[in-house]
Amino acid sequence: MKTVVRSVTAEVLTDARSVESEWAELAERIGGRFSARPTYALRELGDSRGSTRIVVARRGGSLVGVIPLAVRRLGAFDLARLAGSGRGIPQQFLCEDEHVAEALWETVARRGWVFYASSLAERDPGFGVLERDPGFVTNSTTVETAPCISVPRGVTAKDLRSRRTRKRLRQYRNSLAAAGAPLSYETISGIDHFDRRWSDMARVAEASTSLHRRLNYLAAPDGSFAHDFLRDETAAGRAVVVGLVVDGRWCAHEIALRSGNRLEAWLGHYDPGFSRWQPGHQLSEWFVDNHDLLDVTELDQGIGVNAIKSAWSNSSTNLNRVVAVPSRYRAPGLVTDAVIAWEGSTAIRRLRRLGGTLLA
Repeated sequence: MKTVVRSVTAEVLTDARSVESEWAELAERIGGRFSARPTYALRELGDSRGSTRIVVARRGGSLVGVIPLAVRRLGAFDLARLAGSGRGIPQQFLCEDEHVAEALWETVARRGWVFYASSLAERDPGFGVLERDPGFVTNSTTVETAPCISVPRGVTAKDLRSRRTRKRLRQYRNSLAAAGAPLSYETISGIDHFDRRWSDMARVAEASTSLHRRLNYLAAPDGSFAHDFLRDETAAGRAVVVGLVVDGRWCAHEIALRSGNRLEAWLGHYDPGFSRWQPGHQLSEWFVDNHDLLDVTELDQGIGVNAIKSAWSNSSTNLNRVVAVPSRYRAPGLVTDAVIAWEGSTAIRRLRRLGGTLLA
């Protein structure tokens, strides 16, 4: 059944192949976050054993909105998780304007689905429409922050950091050069280059995450997902992978994705043996100084706050955990509590990570 709102028609698809190219074009046109692109969303939802549901909206025949969901039965209701939930990334659904968002949400409400997103970007289009929609009882809580660096054209590191800080970073580079182990920046350019450096990226990621006891998304069970996604994004010219190379050895990297005028940091790692030369700050300085060349005006540093991000950021985006229960439910508060308990369960998170085909 199709929903029509102010000349916008919305429906639910179980197979996205018929709209995949239009979806990619829509994401490119409105600068959608990488989690909302088909290269990411369909690959992630592909583990959900047929529960993939794509809510799409059209106006005058053109695709103008997409919400990619994984739908599964949870007790007495159907839970619809936005692509990227639980993955530690800012989330977004695509819509050209509020009328499109209204049609998309009305379609979800008519299905009776309970919507969940773990980290929906607050200032992205459509967020406010959901909060105001009378078809839902919405619980929205800020759970994370994504620090950002606003970099209008012409801005460089000297506009954001002190002379002392920049001098210190330069001295580290000079000391390495004097020792016969010069530091250089290497930007991945093309599929062949990506393939040559993948093993180096995986090696540094393993060393970095082992030291800090963090999840390694470049290793099993996520390694093939990350490899294939980044390879596709590299082929499309949207991946920006910058490595720090010392005396010919790959020692650190930052992996980012273009989203319109925004560059979204996804994963960053460094070899612990290189930590004294402050690789995080070295890379941050490089991105700020080269943002004009990259043709971006915002460097989104990804979920979470740390000392390096705090030192460079000059703005931020709130990321909200959102549970939206259709108004027709008699006890929306109980449903919301059940969803939060389910999604917050450590056991469920581990099972989903290790065997995603069983838990959408």
